[in-house]
Amino acid sequence: MRYLLGAGAIGALIWFFAGSSLLAGLTATTLFVGFTWPFFALLALFFVVEFTCVENDSGVGATFTLLVFTALLYFLGGGLENPVIKFVIENWIAVVAAYFPIGALWMFAKWEGVLKRWDNDLSSTRKEFVAAKGITLKAGEAIPANLKDEWFRYAGRAAYKPNPNSYKSRFLLWIGYWPFSMAWSVTRQFFIRLFNLLDDLTKLVKRVSLFIYDRCSGALRYMVNRRAKKYDDDVK
Repeated sequence: MRYLLGAGAIGALIWFFAGSSLLAGLTATTLFVGFTWPFFALLALFFVVEFTCVENDSGVGATFTLLVFTALLYFLGGGLENPVIKFVIENWIAVVAAYFPIGALWMFAKWEGVLKRWDNDLSSTRKEFVAAKGITLKAGEAIPANLKDEWFRYAGRAAYKPNPNSYKSRFLLWIGYWPFSMAWSVTRQFFIRLFNLLDDLTKLVKRVSLFIYDRCSGALRYMVNRRAKKYDDDVK
């Protein structure tokens, strides 16, 4: 269904480009020639769809989108004379030599991230389980034998180390489409850190407010509490 929606969106975009009066000076074979606004609009759509496919671990969708994008550049962008296609053909050795090694390095970086997230999940789940059972374990100490079955049921997937054999398709996706995977990861981490910063600032403001409030005199504190209670009564 997602692929049909993607194909429909691309088809609608092509129909809009072809029928728009703003493109009256362009022919069907020169629609995406050069760095014109139709080309950048198509490029933006291509990136959005690729980001979606890579984020959802859809290698088929990412490959289909790439083939459609290449076909549009070829048939509606001047064929082999299209700047993008021409550059890749003339420099294919350098492109391949640089692209895939970077993709391999990115794959290892992503795999390291998977292992770190698993380790964090395992540690937090272990702490919750130990606290719930009221037992004390040293770092690295195994779960008692009489609790192992219950531990595996409680931890679920966190109890099992990620298996590389289960990530083969993702490895190919990370290698083949690393620019989109990397850009998405960097963007996501930026917003995560931004929200964490806002959360930390909010906590700091609360601590400062409590500090100032605790330093208030008894009379002033009474007035503040009374005003707050009156506000709550008015709201109710």
